[in-house]
Amino acid sequence: MSRVQGLDRKRLSCARLCFTALLLRNTGVSHGALRVAVQRWSDHCLQRRARGVESFRTRVAWRPSALVNAAPVCRVFSSHGEGCEAGSAPSAQPERDGLLERCQQGRLLSTPQKRRLSQLCDLLLERNRHVNLTAIRTEPEVYEKHFVDSLRFVDIIETLCTGVSGERPRLAASNHFRLLDLGSGGGFPGLVLGIARPSWELVLLDATRKKCDWLREAVEALQLSNVSVIWDRAELAAHKPALREAFDFVVARAVARLPALSELALPFVRIGGYFLAAKEYRREASTVGDVHWPELASAMRSIEANGGRYMRTVATDTDGAPTACSTDMDDHRRVIVIVHKQHPTPSMYPRAPGVPERKPL
Repeated sequence: MSRVQGLDRKRLSCARLCFTALLLRNTGVSHGALRVAVQRWSDHCLQRRARGVESFRTRVAWRPSALVNAAPVCRVFSSHGEGCEAGSAPSAQPERDGLLERCQQGRLLSTPQKRRLSQLCDLLLERNRHVNLTAIRTEPEVYEKHFVDSLRFVDIIETLCTGVSGERPRLAASNHFRLLDLGSGGGFPGLVLGIARPSWELVLLDATRKKCDWLREAVEALQLSNVSVIWDRAELAAHKPALREAFDFVVARAVARLPALSELALPFVRIGGYFLAAKEYRREASTVGDVHWPELASAMRSIEANGGRYMRTVATDTDGAPTACSTDMDDHRRVIVIVHKQHPTPSMYPRAPGVPERKPL
């Protein structure tokens, strides 16, 4: 039982229960055989823990032939409901890697980075069974709607740093940037960016305590030394000197409508930096100038009031790199809105908690 000492109390109790059940059901089995059976089970638990899976459901089926050899068949059921023999290599990794082929950055990831994303997928789906982190419940959706969408930020950020369409780059072409993931929630895009670009410094900000607890657990399990987590409201955190106008990029995904989101995000962006908002474009009849998107048109005042200037909108629901959108896009597309910070944000912004959403500028 010495190999089980490193496990938590729940796993230790489960190991003892399996030990006792075998003893009661098979009185003819020697104590030495029982110790081997429990040791093999605990070895598998330790292997799972080493891969960062902190909790899982275990079922142990005892075969008559296995009892003689003291070789219990342990079948571990992951959050997807798929079983694998104890100690077997994961067979889903090639399939998961194939899901990353939909975007350019996914194809450029190294094997260790892909394994970390696979580990993050396991952690997220397991924790989501107990805490409502995301509405997405299946592995393909996690890869398509979380991982791939998050990786598309990398193309845009690196393009802004190197210049595009004859423009001079507004940020130095350095590998080190400081980014804020505003309203990180389940950790997207922040955790994925931290895996894809270890040289970037990321701060994940969220107002919900249970989500911050999950983010810290994920950062520790994935050993992301370049990622930190802050539990605070954006309206309050933006007035702290250590965070105000301290980031090269602020990214946000599924947080709020653009008028309120611009007031929450731009105070964190340093002059010359960028605010990137992932949104769903829905074209409507109402237009303001060349803008056919009412949500963006209504955010122009908030963007300018907080020292920003709208640059462009790029489509991200393509297999290649993100492409610039025209004013006559399709009716429904996933896009990223790019805002450039040109002037300091007035000290009155953001306003008190809840006000930007209730009374947008």
